[in-house]
Amino acid sequence: ENGCVNVRPHRLALGPREGTGRLNPLDPGGPGLNLGDRYLTTDGTGEQVPLLPLDRVTLPPPVKLVKVDVQGTELHVLSGARETIARERPYLVVEFEEHCLRRYGYGSAELFAAVRGLGYELFF
Repeated sequence: ENGCVNVRPHRLALGPREGTGRLNPLDPGGPGLNLGDRYLTTDGTGEQVPLLPLDRVTLPPPVKLVKVDVQGTELHVLSGARETIARERPYLVVEFEEHCLRRYGYGSAELFAAVRGLGYELFF
């Protein structure tokens, strides 16, 4: 137990719509195991997980912070969170790496435009 009474894990991936996704395979015996380096694969490999928009996840209000660190699908997560973000106006923390965004066919310019389109200013 970590004492975080307002944090609840969910076994799912967030995205723009309901469905299923596949998380990249982990190699527990591999060098530099990083459990935070999970991402949705584009080649059909990996562990199948439910895929939901954040707008369909039951969250008790108020939602004060949304942190997005999803190894390239940041734009997809934000598009599935539009209603929650508009209703709750949480702080957004979006971590990204350009090469991860490129894996899904877009870059930082598109991500920045999406965040601004939600009515937020960017700080680096």
